[in-house]
Amino acid sequence: MRFSLRIPFSIGAPILAVVLLLLTTAHTTTTARSADLMGRSAVRPRLARKSRGPRDQVHATFASLGASQSPSPASPAPPDEAWNEAAGALAGKILDHMASGNALALTVKNISSLGDDDVTQVRRALRAQLRGRGAHLAGSKQASADVQVTLSENTQGYLWIAEIRNLSSPTSPGEDVANPVVMVAVARRNLDEHQPATESMSIRKTRVYQQPEPMLDVALLDNPPAGLATLPAPAGVADRILVLGLESVSLNEQAETSETGSKSARQWRPVQSAPVTRLRPWPRDARGRIIVRNESRFDAYLPGTKCSGTLEPVLTLECHESDEPWPLAGGEREGDAANSGAGVGAAAYFAADRNFFDGRVKLGDGGQMKMPPFLALVVMPLNPAIHVGLPALPGRVSPGANAGLKPTATGAPGWVLSGLDGRAQLLNSNAEPVVDVGGWGSQIVGLQSGCGDGWQVLASRAGDLNEPDAVQAYEIVNRKPVPVSSPIEFAGPITELWPLADGAGAIAITRNLQTEAYEAYRLSVSCGQ
Repeated sequence: MRFSLRIPFSIGAPILAVVLLLLTTAHTTTTARSADLMGRSAVRPRLARKSRGPRDQVHATFASLGASQSPSPASPAPPDEAWNEAAGALAGKILDHMASGNALALTVKNISSLGDDDVTQVRRALRAQLRGRGAHLAGSKQASADVQVTLSENTQGYLWIAEIRNLSSPTSPGEDVANPVVMVAVARRNLDEHQPATESMSIRKTRVYQQPEPMLDVALLDNPPAGLATLPAPAGVADRILVLGLESVSLNEQAETSETGSKSARQWRPVQSAPVTRLRPWPRDARGRIIVRNESRFDAYLPGTKCSGTLEPVLTLECHESDEPWPLAGGEREGDAANSGAGVGAAAYFAADRNFFDGRVKLGDGGQMKMPPFLALVVMPLNPAIHVGLPALPGRVSPGANAGLKPTATGAPGWVLSGLDGRAQLLNSNAEPVVDVGGWGSQIVGLQSGCGDGWQVLASRAGDLNEPDAVQAYEIVNRKPVPVSSPIEFAGPITELWPLADGAGAIAITRNLQTEAYEAYRLSVSCGQ
């Protein structure tokens, strides 16, 4: 099918950009440097497993989204010079459609991931290139042509589109006027210019609890028991935790106990336990999630089951069959300016007879979208998504829409997904794959640490259930994960990795290969080594 560029100006540059993006993702033309094609190697098949399954060994390469001009190293170009080549190419194409000496009005609109500083530099470079070629720039009232430039992008790089409207030839109402449209593809800036220094942070690991029975999740309770909140905290009162297992939810309290001599130790002691009513057979490698609500309430999510309980005055738990989605965040907390949008409060539907999510995601504003089935999903906050290079795409699945609708957009700027095939993927706001991530295991979680760019992904190491595991922190820069911490080792495989309620920490559940005990660790990211 042939596509005509004779497009009425009334359509507008943004819509043209979207249409042209679809045509240029497979075949990019004009003056851009070509992007390298992404290659993948084979993925090792998933092995039979006892609790979660192997963290598959994956080797995948990233698409090279920007190429250097020369194989020899060179100093970065000054800011205004960085865009001169592309600006010159676009200016030449614009002037090919204009009569010599005509004045033009230039407007630049950005719908790409470029920051404000870069947009200013592009605008300045484009104006300079037009003037250097003899063009006269004027206001819209004095100009004979209106040039609207849209800075857009696709998976291979930036795409700059210019639509040229002749103002000197009035048109009749309803007349279909073809306005010339020209474009240039532009390679992204050198990735190394914006990469953070590697291993600039450290992961803090604190063991919280251990038990011989499998643990699915642990919730940290920072408040003392009712009746003691207004009193000075006595030495015997400490933090409490809720532990979710396949058979029960238990409340444990940490207290000081006297030992021989003057020494004392802090140990966990069980306070109360409530059985989980099994309404259906658990699938192999069953998973679970526990969320603490306000007013001493909590919810426990298990395959095909939801249990609601209270902490005070006594621990209670009632379970019923349910297909309610599991929250992706760690609890009830308000979003902030850096993490606002429909992604806040997102929840995912769990496959009742399996150990993964079926791909349906319910957004915080009531909308829904569909992704591939996944083991873990991380919502990217707004600021990190912009830094990564993920523009928010237009559209939205309206609240109450059919859950089977194709993905058409979200309020979340981007996603990081751990798939069933062992691959992790970076997705844009429409849940469309942008790039594959190699070398990660199936466990991932996002943290708002305040270090570096403010947000990191913690990812387990690829391997299987018979190997010790490790977790490393990454920042995603220009769609490429960059390690910002050294790996922190564990004595066994990580079976779960869930975010805490504050968004700044995570709970890792591991199975110690030496003791066979299940251990819960609190993880957080510290600035600096």
